Amino acid sequence: MSTGPVPRVDPAWAWRPPRSGASVTLKLDANEGPVPDGDAVLGRLRETGPDVWRRYPDASALEAALASRFGLPDECVLVTAGADEAIDRC
Repeated sequence: MSTGPVPRVDPAWAWRPPRSGASVTLKLDANEGPVPDGDAVLGRLRETGPDVWRRYPDASALEAALASRFGLPDECVLVTAGADEAIDRC
């Protein structure tokens, strides 16, 4: 068994096609998923522009939606771009 870094992710392992009537299954616990269409990704990046790429989006709408979904006050839900931001916001 290898103890070094994995050279690449096998998209066939990360995604299983749905069975008839079943939902799509993605293995997301290791930041894996199917390989996106490169041309489509580049096209979307060109459309948005560099100001969008270098900033995380405002998470307040997502926080409010999650709070509503789980019956919590908005101030009890925190969506961040990582642990450092969570610590700063707390």
